[in-house]
Amino acid sequence: MVDVWKVGVEEEFQIVHTQTMELVSGFPAMMRFASAEARESMKPEFLQCVIECITEPCDSIADIARSTMLRRASAMALAETQQLQIISAGTHPNGRWYHQHRTIDTAREDRYAQLEDILQEVARSILIFGLHVHVNVEDREERIQIFNQARTFLPYILALSVNSPFWMGHLTGYQSYRTMVWAPFPMAGIPDAFESLQAYEDFVGLWKRVRSLEEPRRIWWDIRPHFKHPTVEFRIADMPLNHADMVAIAAFCQALVRTISERTRAGNALPIIPTPYIMENRWRAARFGPRGMLIDLMDGLAAARELPAAVVIGRALDLVGDAAASFGTTAAIDHLRRRLQPEVPTGAERQIEAYMKHLEIRDVTAMLAQETLRGIDRRLAWPLNTTDPITLPAARRRFSA
Repeated sequence: MVDVWKVGVEEEFQIVHTQTMELVSGFPAMMRFASAEARESMKPEFLQCVIECITEPCDSIADIARSTMLRRASAMALAETQQLQIISAGTHPNGRWYHQHRTIDTAREDRYAQLEDILQEVARSILIFGLHVHVNVEDREERIQIFNQARTFLPYILALSVNSPFWMGHLTGYQSYRTMVWAPFPMAGIPDAFESLQAYEDFVGLWKRVRSLEEPRRIWWDIRPHFKHPTVEFRIADMPLNHADMVAIAAFCQALVRTISERTRAGNALPIIPTPYIMENRWRAARFGPRGMLIDLMDGLAAARELPAAVVIGRALDLVGDAAASFGTTAAIDHLRRRLQPEVPTGAERQIEAYMKHLEIRDVTAMLAQETLRGIDRRLAWPLNTTDPITLPAARRRFSA
């Protein structure tokens, strides 16, 4: 397979105590026994209660499934050395951001300290966990055209992933409250379209010139042409409930990119929708997931109409059907189609169901822990490094004033 359709995935997992299910600033301790492969694939985030598992560029979704399974198994093995475990959700059901320790990043001149200094409380409260999917697009101009058209589909991806109904012990009424927590970040949310690669580069250049963008990595849009890799990066999804859901979302992103590319080259590009309409769908997806109503924008504004979210998303799944078949990922798209059925609960609905049985938050985290490892062969984990354990910086303070 040519490089253009390669896929990579970044998964942000929560680190919790095995018994209490409370968040733990456990990343440095976990990584003490990490093998060289694990250290290369598992990275810190702003808070030490997060472990980010990163795949290599993969030729197929089957490879993504194997690579992410290996990393989940390995992260769990490392967690167990400290009586910890990992869970997958967009927010922790009752975690408090002000109880967490910030990472000290000595390898990069403590970029997290710089981020806290600039953004203050907005950065400190970012106790959220997302899935990022990269799809390789070698041509830089084509990357912008795909980025422009794929924006329309971002709320559909969010609706398929919703898995964060709680925030600091409260049932929020949202299926993805992570989306609301993320909203205050600068250069976040749905970006505007760009007429060309040059227009995009002019935009970045201007923001650098006026010192509003010190480095390209601080463009945190829900989709972006990646600042380092030759990819379009989808960043809108909650961490899904389980591995199968994650793999299916990655398959949709890959098939979507190919579909847009082939339609554009054939002179049949999809409409480029103005940002406010997509933002409205983004809010609806965060609030109601696939159970509400969305604006069907696939045929342009003149044909826009309000329809049940399941119908709108089903049309998007139909659109990528041929590309998925060419990749051998029709089963993954069918998995997402089943997720649209009312009798198949979303991750957020599963969390609420678990809570409502006994009104116990711990029941929610216990369910998440079980689902995170559903289908994972733990024997695949990389061996622990017990002969030469490493020591990473462990900040025992929380946040600066």
